[in-house]
Amino acid sequence: MFKYGSFKLFILKFSIGVIGCLISILYFGSLATYNENDPGFNKFSQISANEVNNFFGILGSYLSSYSLIFFGYFSYLISVFIFIESTKLLFGVINKFLFLRFLSLFIGIVFIDTFIINYGPVIFFNGLFSIFFSNLIFDYFSIKLELGQIIYLVYFIILIAGFLLMFFSFRLKISYIRK
Repeated sequence: MFKYGSFKLFILKFSIGVIGCLISILYFGSLATYNENDPGFNKFSQISANEVNNFFGILGSYLSSYSLIFFGYFSYLISVFIFIESTKLLFGVINKFLFLRFLSLFIGIVFIDTFIINYGPVIFFNGLFSIFFSNLIFDYFSIKLELGQIIYLVYFIILIAGFLLMFFSFRLKISYIRK
């Protein structure tokens, strides 16, 4: 802990950590104050800054709209991940495989959301990436296989892989969950 290295690395890591924390707060705040009447995905309009209901203005309305359309409610996990990792960077904690863990977060979100599309609650808002992946999987396996149980097994394996990817991205170990 607190391994900054030289003074230049301290300034660099501290600055990037502060900027990352601010971006994650902006991202989470724009998601929390999302309003579907604001401009965003498929709603390009000439609305003045006073008419936007999002707390972070026009930038927050576009950011939250596109995030919710592409990733659904799992967009909140992206902001949490950015906040955790930038806080670690701020305090000098060594972050290994950051890009790989960020990529595994996105893939894990798509995998878990794919299972939720088919077997989860209807009120859960799913993202376009997950809908596309779910349709791709269903079309491929419905052509190849006629059995519904095997398709359910494939979706269940995708769910388990999604959780494992999420555990890797947040650096959770399965031994922590058993306790």
